[in-house]
Amino acid sequence: MQPTVRIAHRMNEIKRFSSLPSPTGVAGDNARLALQCDGRATGVFLSGDTLQHQFRCTGGYLLVTCYDYFDGVQYWFTLLSDDLRVMDVISPPDSFGSMQDVGQPGPDMLSFGFFDTADRWRLAVISGRFDGPPSDAATRRPLRFFLRPRRIRLWKEGAVSVPGKTAQIAS
Repeated sequence: MQPTVRIAHRMNEIKRFSSLPSPTGVAGDNARLALQCDGRATGVFLSGDTLQHQFRCTGGYLLVTCYDYFDGVQYWFTLLSDDLRVMDVISPPDSFGSMQDVGQPGPDMLSFGFFDTADRWRLAVISGRFDGPPSDAATRRPLRFFLRPRRIRLWKEGAVSVPGKTAQIAS
């Protein structure tokens, strides 16, 4: 099944959200931050310990959080609805540097790279349902989202798809 894509506008970087730091001693994949919107607690907790980017997109908000540790950086891309419900979360493989050169090549789409690599990644927010075939990226979604329709698509530019297999991450 092909994704249903309703293009409305480009993502706009915003500054509505802030966060409280993770409790002491909580790190790695277990690191969490308490999300605030317009200075008020939301009751939403996201993976990571730093809110790095935030965008307004079709039907909600895309928040980029990370956890920077001694030998790498882990990123999470979280899609929130307008009423601040978590709709989808996806994470690229760990990198050895920070996210950089963030661009917007199209509506509801980001491109970015990681420090000291030539790799380029793309992320698209799908406003309809994307029930495409499972891929390596499906394993990078929290279990509670595994059977839900995907709304974030993440892939490495130049990835080659072969019927039944995917050479790179393509969700």
